[in-house]
Order: sequence, then C-alpha cells, then structure tokens
Amino acid sequence: MIIQEISAAAVIPFGTWLLAQQGRGGFIGGLADAAAGDRSFPRTGDIEDARKWLQRRMASGDDWEALDDAELDWLSL
Repeated sequence: MIIQEISAAAVIPFGTWLLAQQGRGGFIGGLADAAAGDRSFPRTGDIEDARKWLQRRMASGDDWEALDDAELDWLSL
C-alpha cells in the first residue's frame, strides 16, 4: 500500500486560507482583514491571484511582505 502525504496547501486554496487568518494580528492578520473587506479579493484563488489583487490595489511594501510571509505559512501546512 502506498501512502502519499498531501499538504494542506495542496488542498486549501490560498485565498480561502488567508481569509481564515482574520483577527490573527500582525501583518498577515492585517492583510487578511483587508482581503475580507474587499469584494474583489480572489477568495478561492491561488497565490498568483492574490499577487494580481495586490498589484491592482497598488499595495505598499508592507503588504507585499505580508503576502510573502503568508505564502510561507500556507506552504508549511
């Protein structure tokens, strides 16, 4: 029998995971709060969809850092 380990990141879309981080505090929590308040955020999108969303918002450097940190957290699931 072959057992494959599947990470949660492979199953949970990045956008869904980020929205679940609301109220977390810190930069990731702030990004999650902003995403939740924006109807154009790709709720079931991947990390590239989130990057495009930040580009459209003309996000600050802190937002980009928060997205990078969030991606690392998501990938570590």
